[in-house]
Amino acid sequence: MITRLRSFLPWLASLFLAGHALAAVSVESRVWEDLNKDGRQDPGEPGLQGATVQMWNPDFTVVAGSAVTNSSGNCQMTVPSGAQYRMRVILPFPGDRFTLSNVGADAADSDILPSSTHIGNSDIYTFAPALTVASTLDAGAISDPMRDHNIGDKVFRAPIDGTQNESAPGRSNTTVQLLNPAGAVLQSMVTDATGFYSFKAPPGTYRLRFTHPVEIPTAWKDAGSDDTLDSDIDADGYTDLFTIAAGEVRRDIDAGFVYPVQLGDFVWDDIDGDGVQDPGEPGLAGVALELWDSGFVRRFHTTTSDENGAYNFVAPGAGGYRIRAILAYPGDQFSPKDTGANNQKDSDVNPGGPNAGLTDVIDIPVNVISNVTFDIGISPDPMKDHTIGDRVFRAQLYGLQGGLSWEGVNVRLLNEAGMVLQTTVSGSRGFYSFKAPPGTYRLHFYREGFIPSRWKDYGSDDTIDNDIDENGYTDLFTLLPGQVIRSMDAGFVEKVYLGNFVWSDVNANGVQDDGEPGIPGVALELWNAEKTPRYGATVSGSDGAYNLFAPGPGDYRIFALRPLPADTFSPPLSPFATVLTDSNIIDAGSNFGFTDIITIENNVISISALDVGITLATGPRIITPFRVTGITPGATSTSLVFTGPSGGTYRIERSPDLVTWTEAVAPFVSSSATVTRSVAVPAGFRQQHFFRVRRTR
Repeated sequence: MITRLRSFLPWLASLFLAGHALAAVSVESRVWEDLNKDGRQDPGEPGLQGATVQMWNPDFTVVAGSAVTNSSGNCQMTVPSGAQYRMRVILPFPGDRFTLSNVGADAADSDILPSSTHIGNSDIYTFAPALTVASTLDAGAISDPMRDHNIGDKVFRAPIDGTQNESAPGRSNTTVQLLNPAGAVLQSMVTDATGFYSFKAPPGTYRLRFTHPVEIPTAWKDAGSDDTLDSDIDADGYTDLFTIAAGEVRRDIDAGFVYPVQLGDFVWDDIDGDGVQDPGEPGLAGVALELWDSGFVRRFHTTTSDENGAYNFVAPGAGGYRIRAILAYPGDQFSPKDTGANNQKDSDVNPGGPNAGLTDVIDIPVNVISNVTFDIGISPDPMKDHTIGDRVFRAQLYGLQGGLSWEGVNVRLLNEAGMVLQTTVSGSRGFYSFKAPPGTYRLHFYREGFIPSRWKDYGSDDTIDNDIDENGYTDLFTLLPGQVIRSMDAGFVEKVYLGNFVWSDVNANGVQDDGEPGIPGVALELWNAEKTPRYGATVSGSDGAYNLFAPGPGDYRIFALRPLPADTFSPPLSPFATVLTDSNIIDAGSNFGFTDIITIENNVISISALDVGITLATGPRIITPFRVTGITPGATSTSLVFTGPSGGTYRIERSPDLVTWTEAVAPFVSSSATVTRSVAVPAGFRQQHFFRVRRTR
């Protein structure tokens, strides 16, 4: 006391030398129990009795005042004004600690530092000479739940690893019993709102029992290396026996319980493979699923999706998990992951790489009881355990696949002799398949109105090309033992409409002017870009309209034949016309009578602005039809006599079946109405042939 007085007197004298009067400041403070640990004095939080509050000079050499809180947590003391101070608070129990400091408004916060070198003290405050009352210096305390007890700690909701962390909530209203070694109950209590319990017991040997429902299992016992954070109970809720020595306090006997977490929920057939659950895409039944820990080391559960594609796991509490889906067939594919903005409608497993079929790590906090947003999209292998198959598709340019498929195409599996062994029909995504033993086979694809792509085996990638000929047949192929052939694809095209008008260009300006009529009976032909082969022919109708049908995407030309050699084509692509009113036929040069190349892109079904302008010659318009008037057979050739209009260029063609026509005589110019030409007879010619004369210019 003498030493403290000697220290106090120089500090007091300094106040006089500084010219301050010894006016008094009433320091009115409150120490409270911060039940929610937020650093704020909330309604209902009680005062803490028995805390010592002191006012010190900044150097901690002089105590200017001291008081002890009453039952309401309040205290009051008087100190000189015009000085600087720190407030120190000494809590009544060793396990008490300070709450957060300087949170929010000063009138309701805590001013005592909970950590740092000045723990238990405030910052420096200056009391002005005129200050008479200081009422905002308060302290928030987090009380030690054990206080003067010597056995206890916490019942907590454990994550999967069985240890406490800062977010692990306590489990309230759990009955805890203190037992002697014989199992007799000595004391009993229930945990408070934060999960704490405690007993006051004399030295001795004891065991604790924590009661719990059967459906809520205990956490792993003695997990980890920190005994203050683990769970100390076995599966029945009992601790091991422990001994309390005189003066000893045990605050590390904890009990962890694991609350199961529901995880799920849906496996679906991602028909379009976009990773989004679209209307009409059904659930997939029977998909095998597994629940693993985050390191993919420990497997907890297995299940399969039900008839609707739903699945459910019960995870053993909070922690990190991964869900694994197992594809039923090698050709099955997972959908793209995390597509779109709706987490309820995407797929959550990795589609490829080392984590294929696994979700990312799913972190389940301890306060979560369910998370059913983990869905899995799968595009099932349409072949499954079959050995031959793949896809019927809408062919793009060069007969290649481009996304669209044909449903309902008939497919037949044939042996080498052409006998039908099996039949099927392509499905909703164009897939078909057969289960066949090793052997040599051929496939035939057909559907009324469908046209096989004219490009077969184009390019170097056999998985995307067309493998059928113009009649829908593949080549013979051999299936070996254990082999699966999934590259037999069939490309079909839709007819593309080309047209549409042949007109009399009276003023020869290349523009369809008002009053200019259509021309009937004009012959038009469809050729490829190289002008071989020819795909079809037609004649303009009574109003001049015409149409031709191209066999799918590709490059084509239309050829128009003038009714008489003296007729002339209009100038093409007139600058005075529009695309709907011009003429598209070249009127001179090597491409005379043809259009420029017409490129039909994928998915185009019609081009209807291909018009033909003809300026008709004046004078009589008598057109004599071609007809053969005489045939003189010879050893190596046959002479044909035919009549037709004089002028123009002609060619003679022959055919064995009136379907396939080949050139028999090169094009020639006729200057008379009656013409005789010799047609070469093929070696070994013994069957009937048909001949025709066709004007080409």
